[in-house]
Amino acid sequence: MTCLVDRAVTKPSPGVRIEARYANCFEVGFNDVEFILSFGQQYGSGDPLEHTRIVMSPTYVQDFLDLVARTLAEYRATHDAEGGKR
Repeated sequence: MTCLVDRAVTKPSPGVRIEARYANCFEVGFNDVEFILSFGQQYGSGDPLEHTRIVMSPTYVQDFLDLVARTLAEYRATHDAEGGKR
């Protein structure tokens, strides 16, 4: 599957369930050929609990960063215009 989605909410293919996980803790690493993005949750002073790890090539990391930057800019423009807080 190759896709760069740039819309508010995506819908899964019919019959496919996608699990959504909340993350407030992140870690990024890399080796010679790939980037590793780790996501987890941490509350209070407890240790973070990693729940998802995504591995991708540097090319797709750049595509991902571009998509996040565009989406964040759109979010900020929309919410700042409505008087929302960051």
